Amino acid sequence: MTIPKELFRKLEYQLHHAGRELQNKRRRLENTRRDLYMRIPGGISSGGSGGFSSGIPERYALRIAQMEQEVRQAELWVRLIARLKRSFRGEKEHVLFQSFYGKDISVNQFAKQNHYDRQTIDNYRDRVISIFALMAVEKKLVCVADYFENF
Repeated sequence: MTIPKELFRKLEYQLHHAGRELQNKRRRLENTRRDLYMRIPGGISSGGSGGFSSGIPERYALRIAQMEQEVRQAELWVRLIARLKRSFRGEKEHVLFQSFYGKDISVNQFAKQNHYDRQTIDNYRDRVISIFALMAVEKKLVCVADYFENF
């Protein structure tokens, strides 16, 4: 299966960074919630405007809702990657999950450290990304049509 280069990059980015992205999104959400609570005298349930211009709680509520959706999507990526990793347990491609994805290492460095030729690693990556793409489409995390012209 041929995966468009942009989609391949997006999926491999997720394999490398999904865990950190989720942590960062959760931290930003908590900071935004804390900032909102500190801005509202008497807490979130105070009846009046609390001495600040109206619209601030509403803007925060919208931003928090957006951030919660981003966290849910990041959680879905992380769960999908865990499922993908389990599906490769016992397969030769599993070495990618142990020593490549999530690590700051180039393909060439990984191949050299693990005594593989570059073509073998590229074949492993292609298989992993092809299956990951199908899983991501199933969960509606990506739309394949976005990566093809005139699709």
